[in-house]
Amino acid sequence: MLDLFANGATPQEVEEETGVPAMTALARARELLASTDIWDEMEQRRLLLHSLKKIKEQVEASMDHSDAKIIQAYSNLTNGIDRIQSSARAITDAEMEKLAMAQAQQMIRLIEMSFSHARKLLAAEYPEVDLGRIDDVFYEALHDNAGEIEGPIGG
Repeated sequence: MLDLFANGATPQEVEEETGVPAMTALARARELLASTDIWDEMEQRRLLLHSLKKIKEQVEASMDHSDAKIIQAYSNLTNGIDRIQSSARAITDAEMEKLAMAQAQQMIRLIEMSFSHARKLLAAEYPEVDLGRIDDVFYEALHDNAGEIEGPIGG
């Protein structure tokens, strides 16, 4: 059933092919897919890539180099492998960007908490000091030093 659905068959076509009622076939296919959905997207891509590479090895071993259709199918297979590998790299880059942003947010929270704590201590120790002036000096220094760091800040 999964092969039929994977190849674009409708529930009615699966019923005609297998004799299993359309809605039962659909429910069973969903159940089977859910039971095998133990891999994250990256792992699924790696499994698919592994399968494609295995097929590629088999095709190479038994390939008729004079058959244009076989050569075209082989070319399509290698292009598919290349696309999956490129896509996997793009996902990895996207995940790295997401991680970098999360780390940046944690750093900002740490700086804000530290600055807030320093303000409270300074206010208690030096009640005559204008906290607004401390804020101004801090944010001015932050702005001035932002140019020393490569890339946009808070982006």
